[in-house]
Amino acid sequence: PPPPGAGSITGRVIVARPGEALGQPAEGATVSLVESGLTVTTGADGRFEITPVVSTLGTLRFASGSLSRVTTLEAIAAGPGKVTVLG
Repeated sequence: PPPPGAGSITGRVIVARPGEALGQPAEGATVSLVESGLTVTTGADGRFEITPVVSTLGTLRFASGSLSRVTTLEAIAAGPGKVTVLG
């Protein structure tokens, strides 16, 4: 079980090609909380959940094929005791 007070991050990875107004769910994309070594894979609908989030400092990396995006936990206001929802 996650440590008491741990947070979580849930969301959906969508990939749009240039010129597309709307993207498609990215099945099989990876979402990693780099410093902790936690990595999850998105489902057919592009959704993911990563837990436990035990710090407010860190790097969240999204990757699908040759595409990659990185953000920080600070930028998305994630951390212990928080349920952060992206997309």
